[in-house]
Amino acid sequence: MPNQESFRITENFPIGICLIDRNFRIIYRNKILERWSANKNSEIIGRSILECYPHLKDALYLDRIKSVLNGGPPDIFSSQLHEPLIPSYLPDGEKRTQTFTLMPYTGDNGISGAMIIIEDVTELRKEVEAYRRMKDKAVTALNDRIEAEKEVLRANEEANLYLDILLHDINNLNTIILGYSGLLEESDDKSTEDFANRISLAAKRSAGIIESVSGIRKIREDNSELIPVSLDKAVTDAAGHFKDSAIEYSGGGCRVMADELLPDLFLNVIGNSIKYGDNTVKIKITAKDSGEHIDIKIEDDGPGIPKEKRDEIFDRFSRIKNTGAEGKGLGLYIVKNLVQRYGSDISVTDSEIGEGERGIAFTFRLLKART
Repeated sequence: MPNQESFRITENFPIGICLIDRNFRIIYRNKILERWSANKNSEIIGRSILECYPHLKDALYLDRIKSVLNGGPPDIFSSQLHEPLIPSYLPDGEKRTQTFTLMPYTGDNGISGAMIIIEDVTELRKEVEAYRRMKDKAVTALNDRIEAEKEVLRANEEANLYLDILLHDINNLNTIILGYSGLLEESDDKSTEDFANRISLAAKRSAGIIESVSGIRKIREDNSELIPVSLDKAVTDAAGHFKDSAIEYSGGGCRVMADELLPDLFLNVIGNSIKYGDNTVKIKITAKDSGEHIDIKIEDDGPGIPKEKRDEIFDRFSRIKNTGAEGKGLGLYIVKNLVQRYGSDISVTDSEIGEGERGIAFTFRLLKART
């Protein structure tokens, strides 16, 4: 049996982990995989995985599993080409869409076998399907327009952009999960925890990518009218995601014309400041009544942005180099699109709370809702 203490930290992973020995016997399975399955761990551990899941006897699966058990290289089963190795279902009965990675495993006691890493990509599949529906809808609607050809090209470009972001980055994150999971079995307790944290971070980044792309799609798709929204609630909801950061807000209980995406605007600006200035950065948000509008200013005392780069930061995939910050440059692109959606423009100026050349300030205005 594997060292249970070494794998205890995997119990709360957002991915499923299962170990089998060279005789196909299940010797470990973490809690999330137990929740996804119809069987409890006590009912399945010690049994042959081929007995529990007879479809794995098919050569399509069996030959590749044997190859890994015999010391072959890791193998990835695509959710687009293969049925799940271990079928599982959502609470509503829908089958989960999953990717599976098999890799050789050798435990502390010398038992060798294979580690199965399972990632639930159901939400990713739904997003991809939503993008495809959006593309089909755009193509159908634009056939009757004079500018149909240009608009169809734009719709195709948008849909391909979304798919490229999802597929490229999810594949990269899966590679990270694969690499650190391999190190997990070879490390002592202290480093095991570090590797586990990195795996968890990779999975969270995966979810963040899907949320960013989903946000862009909502902005593009939703043509509904703006409604009165509480500015205070939007700011506090966004700031609530960064409880360890110093965020000062001076509002006035006002309501502005926006929609449900307004908190995302503040979330992305605040997140950008923290990403480049870490949790010690100070952030100040002010809302000033200027008659028909509310003037918003979000400033920090972080490292700042060179003046020659400020016009580029709202471009898609734009990032400030040599900062060590991770990301794909989508946050401020979403911010710009939301501000324009609300009928305004956003500008970048020097911060009044930063020392010297430190800090940056984002300013824009929102139409005040009539009371």
